[in-house]
Amino acid sequence: MYFQNLILLSALQGITEFLPVSSSAHLIIFPNITNNADQGRIFDVAVHSGSLLAVILYLWSDILRMCRGIISLGSKSKKDFKIFYIAVIATFPLLICGYYIQNNNFLFLRSLEVIAWSTLVFGLLLYFADKVFLRVKKIDDLTIMSGVIIGFFQILAFLPGTSRSGICITAARFLGFDRQSAAKFSLLLSIPAILGASALEAYDLVKLNDYELNLNLLTATILSFAFSLASITFMMAWIKKYSFTPFIVYRLLLAILLLLAIYFW
Repeated sequence: MYFQNLILLSALQGITEFLPVSSSAHLIIFPNITNNADQGRIFDVAVHSGSLLAVILYLWSDILRMCRGIISLGSKSKKDFKIFYIAVIATFPLLICGYYIQNNNFLFLRSLEVIAWSTLVFGLLLYFADKVFLRVKKIDDLTIMSGVIIGFFQILAFLPGTSRSGICITAARFLGFDRQSAAKFSLLLSIPAILGASALEAYDLVKLNDYELNLNLLTATILSFAFSLASITFMMAWIKKYSFTPFIVYRLLLAILLLLAIYFW
């Protein structure tokens, strides 16, 4: 892989992973418009690992409080312990479905047609959820039921173009959570989600034993980390004052361009 492509792909992943625009869709679109070979799932996992490190760093204080809550079984930090076990429960549907998809290799999910329609439909759904429903709940108001509902919505993220962060935020907004709480819970859910995906691919990466490939993957991870941290910081600052509308407009424009390219050009 050319170094400039590695930089571009790492930037795409880092910038789009935590914005509600679908990182997986952009990683698939890139080789299609540049006539490069698909970088494959192993590279995708490498750049996702960089994103994982970024979200852990960004949420380090929340994670530390959760750890204290876990160690004390909630006696010292009941709220943080509750958010921890709700996040764990909410992740189970994604992990089970992900294991099944991994073992059955659904290549059709990486098609541009799937991406175009997912980008359009779930972009409109996010707009509806963000504008219509009453949003007064905070992250401390999470219950097991609301966590499970968000977790089941998260399964839809296996359709490239849906956006894992986007569908989690959509579900949370439907349930009445404010923008910051919806985005923060989405960030928390990204940790086990990315860990699960990385674990499924780690064995294949070790088997390759390719020094040059491993060096490229390490570089991609570092670059993705930097771009991801910047993206998270930007998004969380943005939604303190503004809505998700600019991201939705971007999704609609991207979907229209893809649909025109697929059916008319």
